[in-house]
Amino acid sequence: MASKTAYQKQADKRLKTALKLRARYDGRVRKYATALGAALIGAADAKARVDRINLLYGVDVSTETLLVHDLRTAGLPGLLSTSMAASTPGEEVQLFNAMVDGNGGAVLAAETLFGEVVDVPPVVVGPPVVIEPAPAPEPAPVVDGTVAEQVTLAGPNGTVAGITIESAPGVSLDFAPLYSGSSTPVEMYLFVYVEDPMTAKVTFADRYAGQPFTVHLADGRTATGLFTEGSYGIDV
Repeated sequence: MASKTAYQKQADKRLKTALKLRARYDGRVRKYATALGAALIGAADAKARVDRINLLYGVDVSTETLLVHDLRTAGLPGLLSTSMAASTPGEEVQLFNAMVDGNGGAVLAAETLFGEVVDVPPVVVGPPVVIEPAPAPEPAPVVDGTVAEQVTLAGPNGTVAGITIESAPGVSLDFAPLYSGSSTPVEMYLFVYVEDPMTAKVTFADRYAGQPFTVHLADGRTATGLFTEGSYGIDV
């Protein structure tokens, strides 16, 4: 007789283990089915007693719980009795099943269903990636509480660092932004010439009061002035 291949030995081992597991849990099912059947018989006896009390004393007491009622009306007591009687004495006769060789005699891959350890390919861990934080931007130099660099606020509508402009197109302001201090809004009506139409309305936080600015006009002319509340006329 030829010796069994690794494939056949694996199949025999898996079948033997599966049948042992089946027998173990068949025993548990029989144990609990027998106990459940006995419990349902006892519940039927209790129901009969409550029914009799209701009849004798003219009361209306519930005869069984909802669970017992549902199991009884589903026919479970009779099903348990019939199934247990039909399966006595227990395990069926096992027919011999010869494992035919296959897969070239080689074992099949492991499966967790059979309680086997499945090989997991190792996780290749590369060197740690170090993310260097971006350097914080250098703060702009401050002179007497004023940031030294200039920003441009362009019309006809715009807001930068607490200053808002409403003007004709082409008008803009250059000023040194202040990022701390009072933020109470102050309105300035800017005229390049006092007799000319208003060039711009500027609303600024009061921390800018007295600070210098440069105004650029649409025709290329420029002028300087100070942030001041009310009407402010400057020459170019």
